Amino acid sequence: MTSEPLAALDELAEVLDRLRIPFVVGGSLASGAWGEPRSTHDVDILVQLGPESISPLVDALAGRFYVDEGAVADAVSGAAAFNVIHLKQFQKIDVFVAGFGPLDQAQLARPALRPLSPGSPRSYPVTAPEIVVLRKLDWYRRGGEVSDRQWRDVLAVLRVQRGRLDLGAMEELAAAERLQDLLRRALADAYGVP
Repeated sequence: MTSEPLAALDELAEVLDRLRIPFVVGGSLASGAWGEPRSTHDVDILVQLGPESISPLVDALAGRFYVDEGAVADAVSGAAAFNVIHLKQFQKIDVFVAGFGPLDQAQLARPALRPLSPGSPRSYPVTAPEIVVLRKLDWYRRGGEVSDRQWRDVLAVLRVQRGRLDLGAMEELAAAERLQDLLRRALADAYGVP
């Protein structure tokens, strides 16, 4: 990962930590942390953000990030996403507001602290590999099950983390999210078993 996305994430993470807003790194950064790293400039995080935190967050980001308070409020009310853009590096970070669904709640509840680049002085709360697989499968389904990139990320995490994944917990959460068929297919593709 280039230093610019990580530097922008560092600044955002410092603000979130100071405001005590729980967050977890997801997307390509998380799948790369557990599977095969790929060159990406995409930074995605999931936050637990309530209406009372909107103004303090916007105020704390002012001067370093562009953020639209109305977009944040809309995202909070609809458990949707907004983005912030680092003003010096022009690095965009997609911020997903957690809803009450099982996948969002599991992602926030089970992060693993780890660095995102070699020699990084900071460790981040990164989405657990089991949840990364299910998130990627969810995006794969929402995209019409045609994204080779999402599928490759899923298989990479499954292969690299083989023997370390809690398959029972994955199957339970996959059932709650109606992803059991995709999980079975991914496991078969990754491990060569029906």
